[in-house]
Amino acid sequence: MEAAAATAFVGRIAPKLLEFLAANHKLRQNLEHDITYIQREFALISAAIQQDDDCRWRSGDHVKRAWIQIIRDLAHAIEDCIDRFMHRVTISGASTWIRQAVHRVQTVTVRKEFAKAIRELKKISQESSKLRETYYSANIGAGTSSSSVASSVMACETATQMVIDDTLSAGQPVGMDAPWEELLELIQQQQQQLKVISIVGFDGIGKTLLARCVYDTIENQYEARAWVSAAEQGVPTNVIKEILQQFAIPTNGGGNLSKLCAILRLYLGTKRFFIVIDDMRTEFWHDIKDAFVGLSGRVLVTTAIHSVANACSSSAAHDHVYAMKTLADEHSRLLFFKEAFQDDNPPIDKEDQLGSEALKKCDGLPLALVTTARYLQSTGNPTHGNWATLCHNLGAHLETKEMLARMKRVLVHSYTSLVKHDVKTCLLYLGIYRSGRTVRRGSLIRKWCAEGFIQGDYMCNALDAAKANFKELLNRSIIKHTDASSKNNKEIRWLPHLHPAKSVGSLSMTQVLE
Repeated sequence: MEAAAATAFVGRIAPKLLEFLAANHKLRQNLEHDITYIQREFALISAAIQQDDDCRWRSGDHVKRAWIQIIRDLAHAIEDCIDRFMHRVTISGASTWIRQAVHRVQTVTVRKEFAKAIRELKKISQESSKLRETYYSANIGAGTSSSSVASSVMACETATQMVIDDTLSAGQPVGMDAPWEELLELIQQQQQQLKVISIVGFDGIGKTLLARCVYDTIENQYEARAWVSAAEQGVPTNVIKEILQQFAIPTNGGGNLSKLCAILRLYLGTKRFFIVIDDMRTEFWHDIKDAFVGLSGRVLVTTAIHSVANACSSSAAHDHVYAMKTLADEHSRLLFFKEAFQDDNPPIDKEDQLGSEALKKCDGLPLALVTTARYLQSTGNPTHGNWATLCHNLGAHLETKEMLARMKRVLVHSYTSLVKHDVKTCLLYLGIYRSGRTVRRGSLIRKWCAEGFIQGDYMCNALDAAKANFKELLNRSIIKHTDASSKNNKEIRWLPHLHPAKSVGSLSMTQVLE
């Protein structure tokens, strides 16, 4: 979050500084070298922050975090400097030449003070660069390389997803009966044709659990079955290789994607097959679909990204996309108390009060319900007051409690998986709204633009870029329309469970689920 906020702020300050100097030609001449230096420094700062943002978050780089805070303070100091002197130096362009001449004489001292302040800020900027070179480089040399950190994080995320799935799969799934029946009905229609079905929803909502329930149910109905994790395999070639390995088909360790697809298509032939591709994070279905052309089988894809789900769907109308919903209140309560008290039952007379705060914050998200319930159960003393306090301060525990680590990783991934830096900044801005609040789309987009989070260019103005960022957050299942059936879609609901903006946003955290 520090990186996104700092980058957005730096991006806003540079144009403001140049605009101020453009209106003060003489001042610009005197400070030309210093301003050019600061402008170059800002460009490098933004690039460095964006390049290292993901690795810093994932590796817990406290040195980089401290450096970003220094840069943020510098940017604030420059903005304060401009604001402090702007009204004292600037004069209307419509003023007479005599008035302008008098004004220049009257503001000589002020302009000298401004020049001195800018040079002092330049000195601070130079010192900040040296600090980064000294401490950050030393930290990288003594620690793990960025590439190894990224590799270990990817493995950790994959392992985490598997642990989450195992956790949620333990025992009889709660609230999955209706989705299970709907998905089975969708699978069993049009048996003689290839059908690709996508399950889409926020991470932790139970997509993999639902897919696993269906996969186990139809075990004896298909000649060939395979389950592969797209996130774990990474690239399309590895996905096809893993499917072939599960069918015991040798790949001899090589072969290009086209050849591997042909081998798989030849093997499947007239067989009835059921293949699950879990956690697909990129739109690579078009790269592997040749392996299934002309066949009659079922491919089930799970993803958190709507565009990926639509790309995979074998229906032009996208009616083969199953959008997951959060658990109903009744099922949320059942799952929460099942995990919080295990085999024991909560006192009937205290049940409504005991878990009210936790149920409200988790908002029907299975991962949040299970993780929070187990954490509260581990603290003992199940009273309404104690549990309410723990839930209120859950963000503070999220960073340090191992039992909440899975929830933290899902939150961090929902933030770091956003590719564009300004989309991350727009996401963090949503943290100013109360959880679950309805927000007008137009109002939100205008605020993003007014705050300077969106920088337009010759290809796309700021308003269009802001609209694209809004669509990307919808695409990632982070926000949703208040009424999915509405044609206008002018309002969104800021999902109250596990907000990246409120939780990842400061990981020194205040109230993660506020």
